[in-house]
Amino acid sequence: MGGFFVFAIMLLGAFIPFGLVGYLVRIGKNGLALTFVSLIGGLLVLLVYASDGSLGMHPLMAMSWAMVFMLPAFIGSLAGWLLGWLIRRRGERSD
Repeated sequence: MGGFFVFAIMLLGAFIPFGLVGYLVRIGKNGLALTFVSLIGGLLVLLVYASDGSLGMHPLMAMSWAMVFMLPAFIGSLAGWLLGWLIRRRGERSD
């Protein structure tokens, strides 16, 4: 049962940035979308760096937070960026 909750948290953590970044790119707010993706990526790198214990965080906790929360959010936001860009490109194309 615990694995289901972890999977649900990972899916929710991926779908929220996916929708937000996809919407921002679709309406042309690329700078704001890039800022959002950069913040998620920065937190991911910080947590992976903290996994060696140098920042005072327990290594297992830092890697768990990175893999359960930040990695799905980063992947979801990149997928949202791609989808928003493809939808915008399709709408701007003149046939």
